Amino acid sequence: RQLEGSGITLMRMAQPGVPTVEEWLADRMPAGGTLALDGACTSVSVVESLEKALAEKEIKLNTNASLIDPIWKERPAIPEAPMFEMPIELSGKSTEDKLLDINKMLHKAGADCTILSALDEVAWTFNIRGTDVAYNPVVISYAFVSEKESVLFMNPKKIPAEIAEHLKKEGVTLADYGMLATFLSRLPERTRVFIDSKRTNVAIYNALPKSSILIEGTSPANHLKSIKNETEIKGFRNAVLKDGIAMTKFYFWLEKMLKAGEKVTELSAAAKLTALRSEQPQY
Repeated sequence: RQLEGSGITLMRMAQPGVPTVEEWLADRMPAGGTLALDGACTSVSVVESLEKALAEKEIKLNTNASLIDPIWKERPAIPEAPMFEMPIELSGKSTEDKLLDINKMLHKAGADCTILSALDEVAWTFNIRGTDVAYNPVVISYAFVSEKESVLFMNPKKIPAEIAEHLKKEGVTLADYGMLATFLSRLPERTRVFIDSKRTNVAIYNALPKSSILIEGTSPANHLKSIKNETEIKGFRNAVLKDGIAMTKFYFWLEKMLKAGEKVTELSAAAKLTALRSEQPQY
């Protein structure tokens, strides 16, 4: 109803009779045409899927199209709020040990290095957290991991001095967020790069030297992150316990309010529950 008359057609994906994005483009685009997209916002796997679907009509892809920047004049900058550390008492494993585990998996896969572009993977690997994305404690960043060096690419203004010092002690080199493409372009010839095509954007892929040997699979960091250590499991249980206390207090408050004939709305109930949860340490 909201889209009515707007010139936008709603197509419900995965419903009977509704084409996929690839099918729709293949049907509508002229033979020999060019499809423009922002490589920094499109994964390698999506581009591969598009190339396959559009190959028959010899449609080219321009992955360097910056379509939003010229028209979004007052676009907010990437937040500069400082990041903070996830202490080993809560993470259960040091950054140094996590990098060691990632490199073991790379070695097993026959790779020399990997690039982490998924923000949750970077946060987990380097035991860092931030407030750059609402409701998600991640920091806008990239990372490069190899036996030779591990580099964290981030706005230097966001890194408190004591955290920078701690990361350096754990074998991490710090670099500016915008330097990743330049760094990758300087990799030695025939470097074996591990790529998770679903979690790596095509701009990173294009920045690699043409001689690079690509090894595809699930990101080692993503794989390791899914296996929780005892400290993390204890953390989950502790969080559930804290939430149980807040919920019990909430139900008590709700019964009291209803018995008194007070009006409780979804908004006032949600506000009360948030207030009760925020009473718990480390909320």
